[in-house]
Amino acid sequence: MKFSCIIVDEDGAIRSEFEHYISMLPNITLAGSFHNIEHAKEYLLNNNTDVLFTDVKTQWFVGVHQDNFKAPPPLLVFTTDEPANAHIGFELDAVDCLLKPLAFERFLKTVDKIERRMAAERQRETLVATNADYCFVKTDHNFIKVEFQKILYIEGLENYVRICCENKTVLALNTMKNMEAALSQYNFLRIHRSYLVNLDKVDSVLNYNFYVGDKVLPIGKSYRKIVTDTLKHSYAIHTAIAI
Repeated sequence: MKFSCIIVDEDGAIRSEFEHYISMLPNITLAGSFHNIEHAKEYLLNNNTDVLFTDVKTQWFVGVHQDNFKAPPPLLVFTTDEPANAHIGFELDAVDCLLKPLAFERFLKTVDKIERRMAAERQRETLVATNADYCFVKTDHNFIKVEFQKILYIEGLENYVRICCENKTVLALNTMKNMEAALSQYNFLRIHRSYLVNLDKVDSVLNYNFYVGDKVLPIGKSYRKIVTDTLKHSYAIHTAIAI
């Protein structure tokens, strides 16, 4: 499976290793190589790329800005000098975390993971919108009609998304990224790696939590700024979240 990528790393030797390995694999196109994430920011905001290889130290930047990257945002592969830091990348749903210095055999395993993730996401792109009021989502056995105005929130699970509605709950074979892309125009907001909320159904927002009926949905640390900015800009809410 062919895919494009960019590299972001302050270490020139690591960038060179990536570039060399990528040049050996005809299915990968290197779209850019950058010294730091700030240099890559403009590219990511204005161009599509399938995969971002970057040091785990940039995870704070990626977490804050990922939703602003040109859609669809790239898959993430982090690198680190410290094995203990590997878990940080997975908080942002990274495909993999590579230990420096890079080994070609390990890089090939990462490429395989990327291809499998891309294939799985393409298979799950089964959100079929028929008009502005509803869509059909694929479950294990059939397609279920879901009305947008009745969705309360959507929760991301390992291989599914749980669509919680006023009148039912649907376990769909889809991804949070696909659901977010499809529903953002209908006043849905991603507030956490695992939660997408219908703002029309929110009762209150307090202390980094959204309250939807009897459900409390936490705002992820990496989503706090964009959530606050969205509420302030769109709804003139200045005191709902204690920052």
